[in-house]
Amino acid sequence: MSEYRLSQIKLAGGRLKWLVAASSLVYVATTQAKPTPKVAAPASGNTISLEQYLDAVAKNNAQVQAALLSKDAAKLKKRKDDLTMTPFALSANAGFSDDTQETSMPAQQGDHTKGKLYSFELSKVFDTGTSLSAKWGQTYSEVTGTAPTIVIPPGWNSVYQISLSQSLWKNGFGYGTRLRHQREDALTQAAILDAEKSGREALIAAEEAYWDYTVKMLDVKEKNTSLERAEKIRGWTGKRFQNGIGDRADVLQIEALVARRKLEQIKSLNDEQSAKLKFMDALGNQAESANLAPSAQGLSVLRRLAAGERQAIATIAMQSKARAGEAGAKEAVDGTRPDLSLQGSFGANERDASLGTSANGSFGSDNNFYQVGVKLGMSLDFGLQSDVTAAARAEAKAARMISDKLNRDASISWSEIVRQHAELTTSIELMEKLSKTLDDQLAREQTRLEIGRTTTAQVVTFEQEVANARQQLLEMKAAQRKLEAKARLFLTQSEVEAL
Repeated sequence: MSEYRLSQIKLAGGRLKWLVAASSLVYVATTQAKPTPKVAAPASGNTISLEQYLDAVAKNNAQVQAALLSKDAAKLKKRKDDLTMTPFALSANAGFSDDTQETSMPAQQGDHTKGKLYSFELSKVFDTGTSLSAKWGQTYSEVTGTAPTIVIPPGWNSVYQISLSQSLWKNGFGYGTRLRHQREDALTQAAILDAEKSGREALIAAEEAYWDYTVKMLDVKEKNTSLERAEKIRGWTGKRFQNGIGDRADVLQIEALVARRKLEQIKSLNDEQSAKLKFMDALGNQAESANLAPSAQGLSVLRRLAAGERQAIATIAMQSKARAGEAGAKEAVDGTRPDLSLQGSFGANERDASLGTSANGSFGSDNNFYQVGVKLGMSLDFGLQSDVTAAARAEAKAARMISDKLNRDASISWSEIVRQHAELTTSIELMEKLSKTLDDQLAREQTRLEIGRTTTAQVVTFEQEVANARQQLLEMKAAQRKLEAKARLFLTQSEVEAL
């Protein structure tokens, strides 16, 4: 080969090297040519931690406040049916009568009777099925129209009476009352647990909104970064094409990448605004929460699940309802039994023309009386009673079957949450390593592209893998935080007793 030809080849090679070097310089110089639109990050003073956020939700969220009121109402009305067993019940009576009906023997009994009545009674019903009452009464009678030889002087009759009754069959010695208390206790616990579940669900939904907003904010930043990287590659590839050392296919490929990144940015911004609305709505006061933003640091903080067996709140509530149904079935059976009671009373009376003398004399009077006996009362509609007891037993059995099923499901659910949490922890660690590796790989591939050692398509592929890995990492962390929030729907026995 001639020396002239060799010199031409060397000269062409030198120009090619110069063009590659110049293209590299152009790439560096054009990295800032097209600034990427960014979403301003909230000022640090406007960020709110998860604890502060949930405290604000608990104070302002209507569902949480309604749950607290429901719990208080359930406790207050727990013994509403004990109104029949108040410390003491007072009853009073006052009356006047005027009877002009002719008697069968008007000469002896008169034909006109006037009367007055005053009485009051204190009574108490005990949960043992015992009834106690003390009664004091005074009556005045004036009879006229008798024969002249027969005179019935007007006067006051004062009487006191103490009565005692004890149930022997229906609610015998307070058996029915104890069953009612068991039913009320179980229903109260079920109502408290239902309210607790409602309040916790509101807090869980609020926390999910918190993490969704966090992820969307970080995703907007990632989309901005991805768009910046794509525009840098576009600038460098465009210069290569203009200098005649690049292919138009590379330019079109990068243009498509930039277009995709812009579309992803628009969607990310829209998703962020939607997440922000849910974030503010959970706080219950949008005017004050408009400038607040979640703290992104909490997204990477792992919260360990508490050890020990736990049951779902819904399952524990259903167990309480099952116990209430069983007690109610027994209560229904007891309520259809005949009412047999032992009764007794003791008292004394005194009659005198003077009200005061009659009243004082009754306590020292020898005119004592007492009564002892039994009382029986029963319904004769045996068919209806049988239907009532059968229905109560069927409801109790159905509630118990549902409770047992939920109990088995709850055990599986808790173990599944623990398993998923451990699996997510491992996956996040691997994804963090993978993301770091892909970042390094992308940086290296971009360097190789600058010196012509790789293709544009390869860089685009690595760029997409980096974006996908970062997105998956954010979603995994958010999923784990949400899973930890859902663990609040499971309680230990000690936590249930503390409600």
